[in-house]
Amino acid sequence: MQWLWNLQSACREAVLCCTWLTRSVKEVEDDTSPAHVAFLQILECWPYAALKEFGFDLSYAAIFCLRDSQWLNDTVMRAVAVSLSRFKNNQTVMLPPPTSDGQRGDILQEKAIRSIARAVASRPFVLMLVNLGGFKWDQEPKEVEEAGGRYHEEGTETYNEVDVTKPKQKDGNNCEVFVSLFFWRCVSAEAPSDVVLSDLSPSGITKLRWALLRAILKMKQR
Repeated sequence: MQWLWNLQSACREAVLCCTWLTRSVKEVEDDTSPAHVAFLQILECWPYAALKEFGFDLSYAAIFCLRDSQWLNDTVMRAVAVSLSRFKNNQTVMLPPPTSDGQRGDILQEKAIRSIARAVASRPFVLMLVNLGGFKWDQEPKEVEEAGGRYHEEGTETYNEVDVTKPKQKDGNNCEVFVSLFFWRCVSAEAPSDVVLSDLSPSGITKLRWALLRAILKMKQR
């Protein structure tokens, strides 16, 4: 019975995503053909069918959250990172859940820390997906410093901090979307160029979310 409830929920999310494509996306795009193709693709898919070419388990059901006002889940953020990796000048580090030693609290395994250090040493940009507590992406640099310890210090000596002043986020639903945009711009000129205002309108965010969904669906077709 639980499986049926989960399937019902996934189908409902698919319908909402299709509605978003046919209404919100088509209202802000001059060329509506790609949105129509994506609409048919999602409408006709089995929600738990796998999207290939990503190197990990990614189903259609996972990407339905790319519509407006939804938090992006860990799986979608990982898919975005994989889509950016095709530009060959970045490295993604997926952090496993920290373990607790009883005295110092939650700590990262040394293997994960070394992975971070190697990535930082060999690439100009590192997208390190940090999801603390299972709910939101933590933006405090001190968390990375505590997690990395001496490897963090050794690996980032020649790197500068970048203050991101725009676009300026005004809500709590698009944190991951703005993170994706920042790293997309770091590695490629193909990043959405019309999302440049210091304060994004709802239509601008819709365009950005659609660009992310389209990038993932393009990867699936490779």
